[in-house]
Amino acid sequence: MINAIYQRKSVRSFAEDVFTNQDYQFIKKEIKNLNELTGPFQHKFDFFYIENKEGNPNESRKIGTYGFVRNAHAFIGGASLKDFKSIVDYGYLLEYLILKLTKREIATVWLGGTFQRELLSDKIKMNQIIPAITAIGYESSKKYLKERLIRTAIHADSRKPFNQLFFEEDWTHPVHENHHLSKVLDLVRVAPSASNKQPWRILIKDKILHLYLDRTPNYGGKLDFDIQALDMGIALCHLEVGLKEEHIEYEMYEDSKLEPNNKVYVLSIKLHI
Repeated sequence: MINAIYQRKSVRSFAEDVFTNQDYQFIKKEIKNLNELTGPFQHKFDFFYIENKEGNPNESRKIGTYGFVRNAHAFIGGASLKDFKSIVDYGYLLEYLILKLTKREIATVWLGGTFQRELLSDKIKMNQIIPAITAIGYESSKKYLKERLIRTAIHADSRKPFNQLFFEEDWTHPVHENHHLSKVLDLVRVAPSASNKQPWRILIKDKILHLYLDRTPNYGGKLDFDIQALDMGIALCHLEVGLKEEHIEYEMYEDSKLEPNNKVYVLSIKLHI
């Protein structure tokens, strides 16, 4: 899964090829498996699969992607409560699926604010939201101007350095790249996020990793849910992948005492090392 984290990138231009039967069966099986899993806050979701039949490029417009996606073969999404923790779990589980698709060389792109949710109203119940969907397909060898402009505008290939994201003991002591947990932390550092804001922060103290949201002011205000909660779920997914790959035992829990004024506490991970 670590290779998938580093290999994955957002793809908005897909080849017109439809999925092979083997890949189609793989995707359907993984969605079924995903629907049996829970996130760190114990939420489950019913993820759906909407196929773009015969590679019809107009299907992207039907699902309301405003032309940001070209030739997607299908879309995957699900319904969540508008609650912060539920959306964290949603991001965590959907990223887990995306990494599995990446290993299969199936391209993806997170769509949070660039699709019309009302067109999928039949997929939700009262007090639910579709926080994000992913378009999927085989990557096109041709990159269109709009895709290149989007990647440039959000600095898609750049990430903040360690000393802006990770801290030890308190917020005045940044972690550097030679830290003994650097391999794990780097997987969080390179995670995708809405508009590449990278809002996650980790404070390491007494063998515990405390995950926080450093909220981007005035971001996502037009949405009626916390879109940056998705980013925290993605970060948790990457963090857990790293811990498992490094064979570090851990447990996740909530510490009600942790809530600094300028950051939103999300979750703590106690390491057994």
